[in-house]
Amino acid sequence: MHSEIQLIRTETVAVRTLDSIVKEHNLDRVDVIKIDVEGAEKQLLEGAMDTLGRMRPVVLLEVSEKALGLQGTRPQELIDLLQSLQYVMHRFDPLTGLPVQAQLSDTVENMIAVPLERTSSSAG
Repeated sequence: MHSEIQLIRTETVAVRTLDSIVKEHNLDRVDVIKIDVEGAEKQLLEGAMDTLGRMRPVVLLEVSEKALGLQGTRPQELIDLLQSLQYVMHRFDPLTGLPVQAQLSDTVENMIAVPLERTSSSAG
């Protein structure tokens, strides 16, 4: 992914789902999830479906077309997964730095997924 970095070696690491970690530690609450997994965001979220559905954390993530492509995923698949769980996508406004609701045409890398019930658009 980073063409300027030379690969020296590979290493095998153990992988666990977020749901299994939440269960193992008997967590009754997860407020925020910050994801930085170089294109494996969809796989991570698929291993967190119970946590996302029950605990409704805000999710900070990178949506990089290049990184996702190397993992066999497209940005829209990632967004569709979060929206299927009733999450609303936000981006950071380039002028203010504040989160604003993302439009379908937005192609930004750093995004925030907020549970629908925690957004101002759900009031009313």
